[in-house]
Amino acid sequence: MAFNRHDLYHNGKEIWETGTHSGDIIAREACRFMAEAPGEPFFMYVAFGSPHYPLQPYDKYRKHYAHLEEPRRAYAALVSTLDEQIGRILDKVDALGLREKTLIIFQADHGHSTEARANYGGGNAGPYRGAKAGLFDGGLRVPAIASLPGRLPRGAVRGQFCTGCDWMPTIAGLCGAPLPKYKIDGKDIATVIASSS
Repeated sequence: MAFNRHDLYHNGKEIWETGTHSGDIIAREACRFMAEAPGEPFFMYVAFGSPHYPLQPYDKYRKHYAHLEEPRRAYAALVSTLDEQIGRILDKVDALGLREKTLIIFQADHGHSTEARANYGGGNAGPYRGAKAGLFDGGLRVPAIASLPGRLPRGAVRGQFCTGCDWMPTIAGLCGAPLPKYKIDGKDIATVIASSS
C-alpha cells in the first residue's frame, strides 16, 4: 500500500477540492446522485469516514463541546459533524419525495477507536467492554437504524443480534430482487425489523 498519495477521484479522474471537508463531498455527491435519477429505483451505499481519524470536525462543534474533556470533546464534535452531513442526505430524500418508498439503513462497521490517532478514545460501548479491533462485544456490537415509513414501525427498539451480512438478503427481499445463485452468509431479517418489539 502506498502512503501519502492523493486519493480523491471522480469517475476515475483525479480531482482536488482543497479546503472542502471529505464528508461534505460525500453528502454533496449522494444528493447529486439522487437528484439525477428522479423516479428511477436506485441503491446507494454511502460510506463516510467519520467518526474516524483524522478528527476534523466543523469548528462550530469544537466550540459547542469545548466544556467536555478530551478525548470525548473531539469525538462528540466529529459525531455532530457527521450527523449534520447525513442530515443533508435525508433532507434531499425528503425534498425529492422519496421518504415513503426509501429504505434507509445506518450502521457503523465496528466499535469506537481507542488508538493514539483517535486521542485514545472518546466513544462509549455502554455496558460492553472492548472497542475497535477487539473481539469483545464493545468492538463488535454496533447499533443499526432502519427506516421505511409505512412498512417499518417508527421508534421501535429491539435487541435481537443480527449482522451486517444480513442486509443484502433483507434488501433484496424487500425489493423483490433475486439473490445470487451462490451461497451467502446473511439471513433475511425483514420480520425482525418489521416487528414492533
